[in-house]
Amino acid sequence: MARRGSVGYKLLLVQGIIGLTFLALIIGAIGFGIAAKFQKNDYTVTISEKGERCQTKDSCVYLIYTDKGVFSNTDSLIDWKFDSADYYNDIKVGKVYHIQTRGMRVAFLSMYENIYKFKEVE
Repeated sequence: MARRGSVGYKLLLVQGIIGLTFLALIIGAIGFGIAAKFQKNDYTVTISEKGERCQTKDSCVYLIYTDKGVFSNTDSLIDWKFDSADYYNDIKVGKVYHIQTRGMRVAFLSMYENIYKFKEVE
């Protein structure tokens, strides 16, 4: 056991502080991710453009550009939504829609609110 004031004690104290800080960051990141997935919003938007952003050949995200920002259109287990390609095809540029989203926009993490319901405004 290191004595208080010794080099070994100080090293142990620094390692403990670093470990607790790292643990707090991990818990915070997990909590933020969970909270972000459950935040719901409603918007009435005009679609200005649609596009895809692919990270790999098999992993693409459908992006919907609107007058209220950019939204993603991806499958979601939470919302029991597995037809994103159909959503992407049905949403038309220039039309006005009422959309319901889940999540939050965090630009530096490339996170977008995900559209889980939409209805064209007549």
